[in-house]
Amino acid sequence: MKISKLLQTNKTIFRSKEIGAILGLENQNYLKVVLSRARKNGEIKKISNGLYSLKKDFSTFELANKIKRPSYVSLETVLQKEGVIFQDYSGAIFSVSNNSFNKEVGGWQFRFFKIKDQVLSNMKGIQRKRGFLIASKERALCDKLYLSPSFYFDNLEGMNWEKIFEIAEIYENKRLMKDLENLSINK
Repeated sequence: MKISKLLQTNKTIFRSKEIGAILGLENQNYLKVVLSRARKNGEIKKISNGLYSLKKDFSTFELANKIKRPSYVSLETVLQKEGVIFQDYSGAIFSVSNNSFNKEVGGWQFRFFKIKDQVLSNMKGIQRKRGFLIASKERALCDKLYLSPSFYFDNLEGMNWEKIFEIAEIYENKRLMKDLENLSINK
């Protein structure tokens, strides 16, 4: 297999169909043979059904986006990473998607939470990183408060409240706006 073509994409996780498209392999049966040989040769690693990695150290955020599309990493994962909450959620990746479900892959828990389509498809506060989408801390705070109204945040220092209220408009939710106003006053 021509690993160099896959390396040029700068991705760490691939769906089998993506590999086929990158390598120009349209025949699905032949693609299965190529993937099987590449696995035996140690060129790729099977992570889950239809998902492969070139490296042992792949991006779990990229994997979350590959497990479920459309989705973006948010909620506790971003809030912990940004120091907004102190609880340890290091064994799980939290994402927002168009339906809720959990999946375990390689010792990691991937938790997806349903949010309405108009919010999911709006890119305000979403950053496109190398191979995945991730919420800013302001978007993650809005997502969490929208999904869990009574959630407690440990540290709201450094939050851009102007940005938060701009992002909050996409939810079209009066309760969320009121909760954010209370949070901004009591921070």
